[in-house]
Amino acid sequence: MNFKDKIDLAVAIATLLATVFAGVAALFAAKSARDASKAIRMQREAVLAQTFVNILHYEKSIDFSKGMDIIRALKSDECENYPEFYKKQSEKDKQIRQVVDFLNHLTHLIRQGYVEPRHIFPLYSTSIDACRKQLLGKGKWLEGFRVAANSSDYYLNFELLCNNLENLWNSKEIEWPDSSLMASEEMRS
Repeated sequence: MNFKDKIDLAVAIATLLATVFAGVAALFAAKSARDASKAIRMQREAVLAQTFVNILHYEKSIDFSKGMDIIRALKSDECENYPEFYKKQSEKDKQIRQVVDFLNHLTHLIRQGYVEPRHIFPLYSTSIDACRKQLLGKGKWLEGFRVAANSSDYYLNFELLCNNLENLWNSKEIEWPDSSLMASEEMRS
């Protein structure tokens, strides 16, 4: 074996070792990436779980059930004259507003990807439907509140939630507009 053959053999062995080292490094990098991905998924699950616990705490703090009892008991024409309703029934109005605020906040959380509709609708669909029937429409609470506030922009997310539930029940597509405001792909997956 001459000197040139020895050099070629050394280069071949060094290339083989470099290739093996690169392969091992790639395996370690892939394992690290997989572990990081798993950690991110676990963190996401923790955020979702904490958000859900906070939702339940918020629900209890506003006495959601009491507010829903008030909403379900509303007479169909009770809010036609909203300023009069507000003046005579301010405690009822306060409870209604707390429920509407709560459901409006839920919709924000859904739209931002912190909770999923599949987690919210089974728990609150009966209440959302009651709100849709009792609070939305001509001569109803939401219309009167918006007129009194001189803005039709109040509680758009609440209204969207109610309408999306109805769409779901009627086998129509559910849309959460403003996708540019939605959470990143990582938060949604």
